Amino acid sequence: MNNTISGVGPGAIDVVRTTNSAVRGNDISRWHDTKPLLVVLRSVLQPLTVLWILIATALVFSLMFVRRRNAIRDPFAGQAPLASFTRGIVERESITAPNTPASRRDEVRDHAPAPDRELAELSA
Repeated sequence: MNNTISGVGPGAIDVVRTTNSAVRGNDISRWHDTKPLLVVLRSVLQPLTVLWILIATALVFSLMFVRRRNAIRDPFAGQAPLASFTRGIVERESITAPNTPASRRDEVRDHAPAPDRELAELSA
């Protein structure tokens, strides 16, 4: 405890092979670590660390290649209103069902309920 250690080697204090050791307050600022690069990389690059590095890299690349929008645009600008697809009010009598024989059309028309406009005239 409270020692000043200087020198060269893979570690200043070896505590792996000891039991119940108290290692506190030691000054190892003059110790020069000689661990090989592969050992240092193996201790730093754990699997989860590599995963986070890949996620951060993907995020940076996606931000670099995303299209920038100058202003907020109307999402419905390319769509036409429903009223532009019709000619207006169509009389019920002018509408015929496709592929229906004429006699069947007449039968359907005779039993069809009256339009709201005709009901309003009848009730007035």
